[in-house]
Amino acid sequence: MNIDQMQAGQGMDNLIAEKVMGWKLGKHAFAEELPGGPFFAMALDGKCHVLEIPEFSTHIADAWLIIEKFNNEDSDDLYSELCKDIPLAGCTAREAAWTICRCALKAVGL
Repeated sequence: MNIDQMQAGQGMDNLIAEKVMGWKLGKHAFAEELPGGPFFAMALDGKCHVLEIPEFSTHIADAWLIIEKFNNEDSDDLYSELCKDIPLAGCTAREAAWTICRCALKAVGL
């Protein structure tokens, strides 16, 4: 898989959710009734919640969740990849989100 050739969108968002964020993706019987999608399940406070996958690769606020995750893990892997990639200065928010996603996927070994 060539990460640099991946387009921003649902496919990349799903890959980020699963491989970078560690979320378990799946189909849920009642998710069919909910608008939007795709969804992931997350256990919070002892309850299972079905949530919509953020648009990591196209919205900078959602991509920022990736940066926060790497910060919380005290990992420099994402920053090492970002330094190898194009500079973020002068990018649009959408381009920056896509760059963060590509670098995060590389940082986890894809």
